[in-house]
Amino acid sequence: MDLSELVTSDNAENGVWTQAVIYGKKQNFEICILGADADAVILYNREKEKEAQKLVSTLFTSKKTEESTKETAKDIKKERAEDAVVRICGLRSLDNEPLMLQGTELKCDKSSYRLLCTKIPDVIPFVVNFSNTRMNFLSPKKKN
Repeated sequence: MDLSELVTSDNAENGVWTQAVIYGKKQNFEICILGADADAVILYNREKEKEAQKLVSTLFTSKKTEESTKETAKDIKKERAEDAVVRICGLRSLDNEPLMLQGTELKCDKSSYRLLCTKIPDVIPFVVNFSNTRMNFLSPKKKN
């Protein structure tokens, strides 16, 4: 029995192109999304865990003021955006026109992904949910 059709790790590592669904509607562009099992995503999540452990540790052992440990809404928004940015590895328009956002051309780079996630927050749960769903990274069945 060949289990090859169940392999998701290869596509998770390389990314899968999918049409963006923003605010419940398919958009005229695609995002290449890494799976939650991709090395970059795993390393990013591990780094977040370490930072959280450090923060908890300093809360109990340090004499920091309450003011210095407060998170701002801006900090939280930035962290949420980064959860998606680490999973994006490409953007492309479906109409062969440049992908534009408020006068800025979106390219295949982290600053463009960050801008997209910051200006259109609904991109974040779309990307993260897609990334976390392993079935999205199955290869098509081979025809015999």
